[in-house]
Amino acid sequence: MPVGAVVSAAWGLVVLAGLLLVMARAVHSRGLERNGLMGVRTKATMHCDECWRLAHRAAEPGLRRAGWVAAVAVVVCVVLAVVSSGRSWGEVVTVTAFGVSYIAVVGVLLQAAVAAGRAARALHPRR
Repeated sequence: MPVGAVVSAAWGLVVLAGLLLVMARAVHSRGLERNGLMGVRTKATMHCDECWRLAHRAAEPGLRRAGWVAAVAVVVCVVLAVVSSGRSWGEVVTVTAFGVSYIAVVGVLLQAAVAAGRAARALHPRR
């Protein structure tokens, strides 16, 4: 896999890990105010400030987990890219590792979003 492609894919995971960990820390330490930039924004979570707060408290462990999955994945992917460089199977391994990494992060984020939605809907069950 070309070096530029590895760097781009790795940088994407680094940025994703950083954003997720910053957001999880913001939720944990001081709460994350409703905004148009960061957070789980669904009809249920945006209903009111209390729904937003409860939803993000419920999503916080998943956000942190997704951030750490991305952080560990970038290290594993870069090591695999370096070790498999120049081998006939190297590109397949590297592309697969990055693909699985992004899918894993999205999977954990979806779990966090489901937890957030459930928490918000529990506050207003008829919505």
